[in-house]
Amino acid sequence: MSVRGIAMRVQSRHRFNFLPEGRESHGVLPWVIAVMVYLMVLAVAGGIGLVTATQGWSGGMARSWTVQILNAEPAERKAEMAAAARFLKGQPGIASAAALPESAARGLLKPWLGDSADSRDLPVPGLIEVTLAENARVDAARMEAQLKQHAPSASIDDHDEWLGQLTAFARGLQGLAYVVVGLMALATAAIVTFSTRAGLSSHHNTIEILHLMGAEDRQIAREFQWRYLAHGLKGSVVGAGLGIATVAAIGAMAQRLGTEGILGSLSFPAWGWVLLVVLPLLVALLTMATARWTVHRALAEFL
Repeated sequence: MSVRGIAMRVQSRHRFNFLPEGRESHGVLPWVIAVMVYLMVLAVAGGIGLVTATQGWSGGMARSWTVQILNAEPAERKAEMAAAARFLKGQPGIASAAALPESAARGLLKPWLGDSADSRDLPVPGLIEVTLAENARVDAARMEAQLKQHAPSASIDDHDEWLGQLTAFARGLQGLAYVVVGLMALATAAIVTFSTRAGLSSHHNTIEILHLMGAEDRQIAREFQWRYLAHGLKGSVVGAGLGIATVAAIGAMAQRLGTEGILGSLSFPAWGWVLLVVLPLLVALLTMATARWTVHRALAEFL
């Protein structure tokens, strides 16, 4: 671009376009941003989905107890189970209490003991599944003390300890996912910084002429910021689109594979989808702000 052409652009309008439209060293930048945003979307979706699933599991488990009858004598254990079930069914806040057959209790041990779980020489505790009424608050310790009057060997497992560990584990993984997103954002900013500095170096002579013609740093920075905003939007939209499609595909596969247990608890809230849609816009704004900041810092250094 000639000096005369640059001067005419500076004098004719506040925003001037001195960056060429052809392929430059930062032409790969949108695709790098697309990869980063794709990974961000997967990390955010994984963190949200994990905590949502954990809340589903814990919500169901918090409303259920497991009562164990530990008497080693089969006849006495059977009598205690019947007495415990009758007592529990009549208590306020308890929706149901069902004694599990011995075969079901042995089936729960099979993943750890294999065929040995079917051995009649292996005593298994009697199990009673208790479901609490909706929004009911029942003191497990107090209920266990009352239950022992009818079934001395009974104990209640309200799953509180296990649920606390599960929730803490899920929250930790969610925090790790967000740390990964933050690191990817920092990596994106670093890549944009290097790309912007490369663009400034390649236009060093043109920028010097612009300064001589009266252009201010903010005008030059504005030109870079809009160019890099376009790169950021292009890459972010592509990456987010692929990421959202991947999340939707995983959700559809989970629904087809099963509707109970772990897979049945997998869900994604509406606000999570909104966050995934907003994420590429935030990355594009980060790209623009980083480019503008880099230009101001660089111009102060070498001009």
